Amino acid sequence: MDLLLIIDERRVAVQLKRYTAPVGNAAVQQALAGMIHYKAKEAWVIPTTTFTKSARQLARSIGVRLIDRNELEDWLSDLREEAVDLDDRPGLGVLRGLVPEARPTQGAAILYSPRILEG
Repeated sequence: MDLLLIIDERRVAVQLKRYTAPVGNAAVQQALAGMIHYKAKEAWVIPTTTFTKSARQLARSIGVRLIDRNELEDWLSDLREEAVDLDDRPGLGVLRGLVPEARPTQGAAILYSPRILEG
């Protein structure tokens, strides 16, 4: 597992994959294992590509959320727009380009790296 997010007091285990080919079952299984190990409420897999049919079926059957490259691109586009809006708020320009945990809004996520937590 690569990330542990805390969103509205809910832990989310996130498995990231930087692949050129579709992501298969192993990443879905890793996300589920991370969710169990870190006692998270949700597990997500976020690749730079898409998913195999079997990975989608497995994720659906075990409740792992799959966020493919299209959804990731939309997410990043929204963050860029919000970061531009932040530039107009005193002292918040430094947040430009950061991931969701840095947004000063209700429901914002806090990001942890499991490697740091286990330090």
